[in-house]
Amino acid sequence: MKKLKPYLICIAIAVILEICVFNFSSVSSLFNSPVDLTNKLEMTEENTLRINDLDLNIRSLCIDTPVQNNCPIEYKIWNTDDGNYFEYPLGSGVISAGAPSSKYIMVHCYGNTKSMVFYFEGANKPDYSSLTITANPKRPLFFNIWRMLIAFAILAFFHGLRTDGSALRLPMAFDSSCRFYKLQKIVTLIVMIFWICIGLFFSSSHKLFNEATKPHHQQYKELAEAFAKGQVYLDYEPSEELTLAPNPYDTIYLQGLGIDYRTDYAYFNGHYYVYFGIVPELLLYLPCYLITGKGLPNHFAVFAFYAMFVPGIFMLFREVLRRYFDRVTYPCYLMISSFVVAASPVSYLFFTADLYSVPVMAAMTFTSWGLYLWIKSASLEDKYKVLKPVLLALGSFCMAMVAGCRPQLLLFSALAIPIFWESFVKKREEFKKTGVSRAIALVVPYVLVAVLIMWYNSARFGNAFDFGATYSLTNNDMNNRGFSLERMISGLGTFLFQMPYFEGKYPYLRSVGLSYDYFGRIISEHFFGGIILCNVLTWPLLLMFFYRKEISLKKLWAVLGILTGGSIIIGLIDANAAGVLQRYASEVGFGLLIASAIMLFMLLNFAIKLEGREFTFLMGFVRVGFIAELVYSFLIILNVDGGITLREYNPDLFYSIAAMFRF
Repeated sequence: MKKLKPYLICIAIAVILEICVFNFSSVSSLFNSPVDLTNKLEMTEENTLRINDLDLNIRSLCIDTPVQNNCPIEYKIWNTDDGNYFEYPLGSGVISAGAPSSKYIMVHCYGNTKSMVFYFEGANKPDYSSLTITANPKRPLFFNIWRMLIAFAILAFFHGLRTDGSALRLPMAFDSSCRFYKLQKIVTLIVMIFWICIGLFFSSSHKLFNEATKPHHQQYKELAEAFAKGQVYLDYEPSEELTLAPNPYDTIYLQGLGIDYRTDYAYFNGHYYVYFGIVPELLLYLPCYLITGKGLPNHFAVFAFYAMFVPGIFMLFREVLRRYFDRVTYPCYLMISSFVVAASPVSYLFFTADLYSVPVMAAMTFTSWGLYLWIKSASLEDKYKVLKPVLLALGSFCMAMVAGCRPQLLLFSALAIPIFWESFVKKREEFKKTGVSRAIALVVPYVLVAVLIMWYNSARFGNAFDFGATYSLTNNDMNNRGFSLERMISGLGTFLFQMPYFEGKYPYLRSVGLSYDYFGRIISEHFFGGIILCNVLTWPLLLMFFYRKEISLKKLWAVLGILTGGSIIIGLIDANAAGVLQRYASEVGFGLLIASAIMLFMLLNFAIKLEGREFTFLMGFVRVGFIAELVYSFLIILNVDGGITLREYNPDLFYSIAAMFRF
């Protein structure tokens, strides 16, 4: 009971915060004298209501009208008062069925209000016959259980993991003989399920979970239909004008002449193809079509891969700790693993979860599992002679499958060099009888996958190494895009260090406007900020050379070099060949997230026995950085600038979250 007392105090504080702080508007309105303004309303124009001849000190308003689910009513208020003879914009707001508190607003006028004008905009209009407007209403108490739980979770988090407490020093249990072994397995499972549920909630939080935004997002379904007929091209016949176009990949030309074409499909020699990775098609879309006759929603595919990505990361980091950093404590393991699976590059994928997210999420999933199986096989004792090559083969198979998702991420297969350097190079085990099977297990899966993918590429484009991305009918001619070092460096700088843009209005984070001193075309869409600049827990990467002795001691230069170097190369490739887009930042950021976790593990491993400022600072950085990561990822999900947003596809949820920020 004594150990529970601090958490009971945290609950009490969270409740007090919810009532007295988060509902400050309700508390401050207890002694208000409401004034009904409904009888003074005059409709002067369509969807415009005016109140004249006022001389009232208005501090708050209640705009009450029936609202249908997911049909929010938008409005603006203009005002005249003691300080403004002419009307000026007081503000704008939204009334949502998902947020009953949204009909109450605080206003800040100059002295007494003289007149008010209400403009109702957007597709949804109020029922003017039942609309009421009240000045200085008594605002009810809106007790938000989720807000209270979040406040409690933050308080409990910082209390439970305080630097002078024992919980933060709880060791990792790698052996079943440890008394914490079973408990840690259960807690880890609960944490993994929690993040998987978060992914499911936001993936399915809008109607696009079952509906594609645009026709070209159905490509995997259409490819399944083609495969079922025994062909690799789609059934769409290109228009005659497209086949006769001097350059069918100049889509601006096609649009200018009104020539019909299918956006983002690959067009080659009179046929349409799907250039997106084949592996998600074979694993999910084709079986679904053959069994049900229906297409698999893209959101379900992304969630399925994310549900495997989460345990892949947790198990990978467990093996990393077992092999390199056995002094890192269990709470730090949970925090850093959670940081990777919930970081903004990942959260953006499982929320948008459209066609473009599928191969990226799949590639990240296979890479995480492949690395885990590789490290596991390399760490097993020699007595596991059968299991070691089996795990090694499974790991190589996972890594090879990346070629059928996002070939760029194949760069991380180079991690086989540092992982197996000791056994295959120094000890030369591949030349021994016990090592031949492992050498075969490492190489053969790559050969098998490569043969199949090369055959598929040859069947489509006549070239075993052509994945077809340059034949995409997209917003620029990728065949003639060329190579530009300036474009690559400019794009990479954006991917890594672009400043985010915050504003004081919900949802606070907005996309940034990208501009360059580059005389050429850099393709860009909505972008929210650089991976390193905006993800606090990646900052230790900037200290790599400062801690070069520690890195050398753990023999991790090659691992960190491949992870960071691979990410930089992917960023350069994407910036040159495709552009600077938020979804590309996800694959650029993957290696950086893994490298950041390893750097944090290394720093913690050396600092865990220290006392004083160094230990306190590092622990404080990890805890605050972790919370900052979650907040930034949450703001990415709430964005209103992307192609898929909660405001457009689930406004009730969007505005119910907005109500949590308004006190």
